[in-house]
Amino acid sequence: LVAHHNLSQVKTRADFETRIAAEIAPHPTADARLDALRRFQRWQYLRIGTCDLLGLFDMPTVTEQLSRLADALVQTALQIVAADTGISPAGFAVLAMGKLGGEELNYSSDIDLLFISDTAAERYLRLGKRLIDALTRVTAEGFLYRVDMRLRPWGKVGALVTSVPAYLAYLHQNARLWEKQALLKARTIAGDEPLGSDFLRQIAPLIFAADAHTIQTDVRAMKTRIESNLRKKGRGWGEVKLGAGSIRDIEFLTQYLQLAHGDTHPDVRSQNTLDGLARLTAHGFLSADEHRILSEGYTFLRSVEHWLQMLHFRQTHTLPTDPAALTALAQRLGFAGENAGAQLVDHYTRHTEAIRAVYRRHFFPEESSTAPKPDSPVVQRHLARLAPAYATTFTEPDIARHAALAGNLRSDRLAEVDARPLADNRWQVTVVAFDYLGELSLICGLFFAHGFDIHGGNVFTYRPPAETAPDRRRKIVDVFVVSPTAGQTVSADLWQQYAADLQSLLDFLERGESDAAQGKLAERLAGLYRRARVDSPRIYPIDIEIDNTGEPHRTVLRIDTVDTVGFLYELTNALAMAGVHIARMSIGTAGKRVSDMLHITDARGKKITDPQKLRELRATIVLTKHFTHLLPRSPNPAAALVRFRQFLSRLFARPNWTEELVSLEQPKVLSALTQLLGVSDFLWTDFLRMQYENLFPVLRNSAELATRKTKGDLQAELSSLLAQASTDAERVQVLNAFKDREMFRIDMRHILRYITVSGQFSAELTDLAEVVVAAAFNLCRESLVARYGEPQLADGSPCAVSVC
Repeated sequence: LVAHHNLSQVKTRADFETRIAAEIAPHPTADARLDALRRFQRWQYLRIGTCDLLGLFDMPTVTEQLSRLADALVQTALQIVAADTGISPAGFAVLAMGKLGGEELNYSSDIDLLFISDTAAERYLRLGKRLIDALTRVTAEGFLYRVDMRLRPWGKVGALVTSVPAYLAYLHQNARLWEKQALLKARTIAGDEPLGSDFLRQIAPLIFAADAHTIQTDVRAMKTRIESNLRKKGRGWGEVKLGAGSIRDIEFLTQYLQLAHGDTHPDVRSQNTLDGLARLTAHGFLSADEHRILSEGYTFLRSVEHWLQMLHFRQTHTLPTDPAALTALAQRLGFAGENAGAQLVDHYTRHTEAIRAVYRRHFFPEESSTAPKPDSPVVQRHLARLAPAYATTFTEPDIARHAALAGNLRSDRLAEVDARPLADNRWQVTVVAFDYLGELSLICGLFFAHGFDIHGGNVFTYRPPAETAPDRRRKIVDVFVVSPTAGQTVSADLWQQYAADLQSLLDFLERGESDAAQGKLAERLAGLYRRARVDSPRIYPIDIEIDNTGEPHRTVLRIDTVDTVGFLYELTNALAMAGVHIARMSIGTAGKRVSDMLHITDARGKKITDPQKLRELRATIVLTKHFTHLLPRSPNPAAALVRFRQFLSRLFARPNWTEELVSLEQPKVLSALTQLLGVSDFLWTDFLRMQYENLFPVLRNSAELATRKTKGDLQAELSSLLAQASTDAERVQVLNAFKDREMFRIDMRHILRYITVSGQFSAELTDLAEVVVAAAFNLCRESLVARYGEPQLADGSPCAVSVC
């Protein structure tokens, strides 16, 4: 207050740096200089906060001043630690992300940073660590900032400093859209400024490369996940930063439009949200009214956030529910009278509702055209591609709606999801999409992943088109009746998330990566299975009826069994793994049983009539359904599912596969198989795959794995086997086969957790090695003695031999 003449001056970064240099100059040591920085920051917080309190600074000026202060402090801290370590910051740049990158810092914000280097990143590792320590260390003078480095490549497990070439490679090959979205706010604040500027120039083409629909879907899905997580924590109303109509709505909408149009309209690019809104409006991507709603709403919500954090100097973003606390906050924001709290809530509600309306207008646009009439050419072409039963299953309005959804499909929009509420908390969900082998298992699996039971449904697939048809690509029309498993209320936003997840999986199928799609889904479902089946290893029988007489072009499957969690996913996954195409399906449940009828073909669209293929189809359905049921017990469900396909192909190549099948239908054997196939890539690729001949005998006798073989047991068994061989070559072959089989058996005991005592695994392998080496020595000795006689010393006495 004594320095009031200096109080309200808006300072540049250079002003801050000049003042800081004077503050630290008298101090000879790095620690003393850093303490001087902490004192300077505290004084500036007081100055800025006072101007905020007295209304001398508006909200954008407050955030700008806090950000410029942070820029200067980080730059000076880097200079101090560079001098102290003797590491030059030339070739090393500090980039700000998030609120600091956008010059929108709060009083209690973390600062999100990235460290980049010109080439040798490891050279600057110590410098980066010392800078973080200087910013975060708490002393008697306080601390400067909490630092978040998780936006670097690979997040918290990635290298602290990344070279520019490595970062560019990461953006090309591995970065997800949200990581590119975060880079919209990247800004060089310390270190080698030309290096940082050149890096930002190089990454721009990679940031603005995605198509608008993909960006819209991904950004919308991310916001949906954020709100879903809030609801799970019981947080909904009053979430200023993350909730519906919140600051994040405005930021994500701004960033979505910048990502979508920044390639062709570079002028819309900006790290700052308010500036970005103005630029987007100037180019016509936002209307004047939308700009007013978003900019006024952003200013209001950021002011609320500021005062929430000023009260306690900690990160908090939720309006208080206590009336006294709410009134106190409202009065600090300028609301007066006894009903100040109510006025604040009213303003908050009106702003968030208006913001959410603009958000939904851009992320949930209305269909550009209404559903076509039943007799329109669009509907008639749609009907011509489907079986006659389709027209009798659905009403004319339903068919018109399906045709409209099918017309919306394109290369960057592989599926349309339309969900409509029914009575008793049930939903009718229509999925219209391009047709892919294995697609139905993904659709059903996602229902399970999102917490829904399937009660019924109908699945139809386009028939092959006429040669002159303008649209020759096959599509599906799948309609399901579902309900939430836990009886919870379902919001419409959840279906947007479902659609985004389905699009993500279908992207894999579009690229021909079906194993990757199934693996991603299996990973996601593993936790659900574990919770649902922690005490449920039981396998239920399946009745399978195959009819090749009822339809001229398709084989009809009738499935009847006990309904289990995720059954339809397991069944359709089994058919997908068998290379079977589902052209039509009707789903029925009655009590605890399911009764489904499927019209199927092989991958070429032909009926399945070969008796051998039909036997394999039955076996595949049974085995895969049961295997998927037990899949979550695997250490790596995704890998196990992919390897199970290889396992089945080898199974059916064995002449006695029907005999092997009898043992594999046992729950204990299948459970062991799920664990075995989920082990590391190294073990599968370099050992188990080569040990395939040993796999069936060991699995078939899996109960015997519980018992350890002693060294004497191994010696006796090997001696018996060697005695049955008649030539040296046969004995060597027997020895090698014995070694492989027993090593495989010990590994299986380890994988299936029969070995629990520390050191026992190594001890069993040691016993085996000693038995095998001793036998090999004896074989060699006997062969040599037969040819050359007993070995002797120079004096003719016997020569003893030992192996150490």
